[in-house]
Amino acid sequence: EQAREYQLARTSVPGRWTIGTEKRYAPTRALQLELGITNTSDTFGPGTTSAFISQIGQITSTTGAQRPNVVGILQAVLWCKGYWGGTEFGVWDSDTASAIMEVKADLNLPMTATVPVKLMKTLMTMDAYILVGGGSSKVREVQRYLNGSYWQRLDFGLVPCDGIYCQWPFRTARRRPAELPAGGHGNCPLMA
Repeated sequence: EQAREYQLARTSVPGRWTIGTEKRYAPTRALQLELGITNTSDTFGPGTTSAFISQIGQITSTTGAQRPNVVGILQAVLWCKGYWGGTEFGVWDSDTASAIMEVKADLNLPMTATVPVKLMKTLMTMDAYILVGGGSSKVREVQRYLNGSYWQRLDFGLVPCDGIYCQWPFRTARRRPAELPAGGHGNCPLMA
């Protein structure tokens, strides 16, 4: 039954042998199927988030034994982003753990070999976590600061760390936590 659902998810993505934006939603749909969501969508929205939290909590080394397909989906998105996700699909190994640590270092998140829902959600996007051509190292420093400072806030989604300026994460940061003075941005070296 599960193989049929994966076949359905794979063939519902147009252009099976071409690379394009249609393919980027396949991992999200595969994860939704693993979570028992039969009416899949292209977004990692509230339903996917809730199912992930209630069924998995966070992906760890023990998840592989219980949910190898979820680990396999994680590895696939790591590979797509240029991180070495492991040597065997669905098996959490030291390469998988190292890739998670590398992603977290690039995003400026706490260094644990676990994948909470926010990290899984951002891994499903086209966002880059390293400086890209045309990006600014100063903008990237701010992006990393925002992730490191606000990642635990419910109203803050992780932002890319590619050095490309975009207004939405900075507007989000301006909705300051109560502990910051009006107009202040904590100790951010570029936003103070």
